[in-house]
Amino acid sequence: MLNLKSARWCCLSFLFFLFSGPVSGLETGAGLISMEEGDNRLRPGVLASISHGTWDGRVYYCARSYGPVLEQLTLLALTGSFSLPSVSWLSARYGLGLLEEHTSIHYSNTMDQGKSRAESRYNLGVALGLRASFIISGDVYVEGGWDSYLFPAGLSGGLFLATGRKEVIYLGSGIRW
Repeated sequence: MLNLKSARWCCLSFLFFLFSGPVSGLETGAGLISMEEGDNRLRPGVLASISHGTWDGRVYYCARSYGPVLEQLTLLALTGSFSLPSVSWLSARYGLGLLEEHTSIHYSNTMDQGKSRAESRYNLGVALGLRASFIISGDVYVEGGWDSYLFPAGLSGGLFLATGRKEVIYLGSGIRW
């Protein structure tokens, strides 16, 4: 579940793209994702996106629960893109990703309720990816792509670790305004 901090970041980024220029170049979309976090296990999730010109704002969300544990991951991506030469439907993406990982342990029985706890972690990293987009009818488009995010192990140390990465494969659809 998105907490208040994540919701604020999402709203601010969407407002930035909405009011950054004329509305004629605006794209909005949604889709399904599969996220891999360095453990070779794919986690299903959803995405919402808004684009204006070559700039793009995306929110990826994944959650899973097992027993009393609930893990939630929200990734806010702000990226730019450029078309690859001689391939108009394919573009390369670059930018930043803000990650929130929230883990909560909630015991339902009264004896263990005192052991319940929650923890949130935030990180800022870089993004690279590829996006393929096709217009299927009028202003409706379908897109698919791969994004890779690399996060430092510690913002003060600047070390990059393999476990500090997220890879997202997505398929979505939207409307060009």
